[in-house]
Amino acid sequence: MPDRSTMPALKEVGWMNFPAITSDALPSGIPVYIIPFGQQEVVEVQILFSGGKFLEQISGQSSFASGMLTEGTRHLNSKAFAEKTDFYGASIQAEAGLDANKVVLTTLLKHLEPTLELLREATFFPRMNKEDFDLLCNRRIQSLEVDEKQTAFVARREFNRLMFGNHHPYGSFCGIPEVNTLSIEQVKAFHALQYNPANCAIIVSGKINADKVLALLSKVFASDNLPTPSKSEITNISKTDFSGGYHFFSMPESQQATIRAGHPAFTRLNPDYYPMQVVNTIFGGYFGSRLMKSIREEKGYTYGIGSGWITLRETGMFIIQTDCANEYIENVRTEIRKELLLLIEKGVEEKELFIVKNYILGTATSSRETPSRIADIVADALTLDLPFDRLDEKFEAVKSMTPAKVKLMAEKYLHPDNLMEVVCGSLK
Repeated sequence: MPDRSTMPALKEVGWMNFPAITSDALPSGIPVYIIPFGQQEVVEVQILFSGGKFLEQISGQSSFASGMLTEGTRHLNSKAFAEKTDFYGASIQAEAGLDANKVVLTTLLKHLEPTLELLREATFFPRMNKEDFDLLCNRRIQSLEVDEKQTAFVARREFNRLMFGNHHPYGSFCGIPEVNTLSIEQVKAFHALQYNPANCAIIVSGKINADKVLALLSKVFASDNLPTPSKSEITNISKTDFSGGYHFFSMPESQQATIRAGHPAFTRLNPDYYPMQVVNTIFGGYFGSRLMKSIREEKGYTYGIGSGWITLRETGMFIIQTDCANEYIENVRTEIRKELLLLIEKGVEEKELFIVKNYILGTATSSRETPSRIADIVADALTLDLPFDRLDEKFEAVKSMTPAKVKLMAEKYLHPDNLMEVVCGSLK
C-alpha cells in the first residue's frame, strides 16, 4: 500500500519531440505540410490563408466571409451541405483570425477523399447566398446585443482598441452599425481576395501515409478544380497606437466589474519568448500563480484572475484580466501592481520555479497528443513565420531558467509604470 500521509516526491517532466514534418508542394503550387501522427483512423486537414483582418477594406469582411463558408457550396445548399458532411461523420469549420484565416476538416481516414472534395468546395466555391447572409447578420446582431451588456466583452473590445488603435486590424471592431452596412457583395469581394489558392497552405495530420496523402491532395486540389491563382498583397498596415493610462467605462446596470490591464510586448520570434512564458506563468499563468494566490485565495476579491504573454504576427501584448465585485475595483488594481512589483524586485525562489517549469513542460507535452493540436502548432508557426526547427526549443529554454534569469526577464519586460488599465463596471 502506498503511504498517503506524505506527498510524493516532485519529479522533472520529460519531453516529447515534435513529429517529423514532410514539406512539399502540389502541382497547383499550393505548399503542403504532412505530419503522420496518432493511432486512431482520424485525419485533420487545415487550409491556412495568410492575411486575416489585414486584408480587410471594410470592417467585418473577414469574419463574415469565414462564416459563409459552411452555408453551402455552388452545388449544395446549406442543408444539403450539412447533411453530406454528417453522412461521413466529418466536421468542417471555418475560423477567422487576426493574422490568418483557416478552414478545418476533421474526418475518418476511410472518408478522406470525399470529405476533401467537400472541403475544397466549401473553401473555394461557397454558395454565398443573400438569404443565408441576411440570416448570419441577424444572428450576429442578436449575439452582439447580448455581448454588449457584458463587462468582459466591452473590456476586451476597448482594451484592444486602446492597445492598437481604431484603425489597426488588431484594434478595429465590427459592431452592430458595421454589420448593418456590410453587403454580400463586399463579403464576396473579400472571399475572392483571401480564399485564393495562391494565398494558402495545406496542413495534414493523422494516421496517414505521406505519399498517398500527397497524391490524393494533388488530385483533389488540381489546378482545374480551383479558382485562378492570384496572390493577395497586404495593404492594411498601420502603426499601433498604444494609449496607456487608466480608462473607465461606466456600465451602471452591471453587477460586477471587469478589469483588463497590460502593455505592448514582442513577437513570437523574440528569443526571450519562452523565458517570458515562465515569468508570466509565475505571475498569473496558471491556477497556482501569484495573482490567484493573493487576489483569489488570500483576499477573496475574485473567483479567478490570470495573465497572458500573447504574441501576434506583428507585435505582442502582456495582459491581465479578472472580474470582481464593483466595490473591489480599487483593491484589485492595487494588488495587481503590488504583485507585479514584488516579482520584479524580489524574483522567485527555486522551489516555486521548479513547480512552474514542470507545469509548463507538462502542459506543453499534453498539447502534442492529437492530430488536431499538431496541425494547430504547424499552422501557428506558419502564421508567425516561425521556423519548424524552433518547435522543440521550448524544453531547453524552460529547463534552463533560474531564479536570477526570472528576475532579469521581469525587470526587462514588465513595465508597471506603462500599464494600461481598462475597467468596465459601476461605481455607484
